[in-house]
Order: sequence, then structure tokens, then C-alpha cells
Amino acid sequence: MADMDSSGGMIVFLFMLFWVLAGFIGFGMSLVCFRYKGTMAEKIIGALLAFFFGPFYWIYYMASSTYCLK
Repeated sequence: MADMDSSGGMIVFLFMLFWVLAGFIGFGMSLVCFRYKGTMAEKIIGALLAFFFGPFYWIYYMASSTYCLK
């Protein structure tokens, strides 16, 4: 039983680590996107999404065809 608890805890830890890293990287990317094309409203929405909802920012990043264009 102890092995199952240990591996389950490791899975939860890895998921949380991925979640936090994806959120930090998303927030950094949202700040970088201020230098690229797109409306100011899209850029602000992107930064707020990254700050408050972490990895869900990446859905917005991929779904918007006019956000963060080079």
C-alpha cells in the first residue's frame, strides 16, 4: 500500500509542477506578446488570463488568430 501512495503522490506532485511551470511560462509569454501585433485589449486579456488562470492562457493563445502575431 505504501508504494501506491508514494506513486500517487508523485503523480500529483508532477501535475502540480507542470501546472505551475505552464502558468509561469504563460505569464512570461503574455508579457512578450505586448511587443507583437494585436489589439491592446487582446494583450491585456492575455496577461490577465495568464496571471489568474495560469495554463489556461495557452488555450487563448492557440485559439485567437489575431493575438501575438509577429
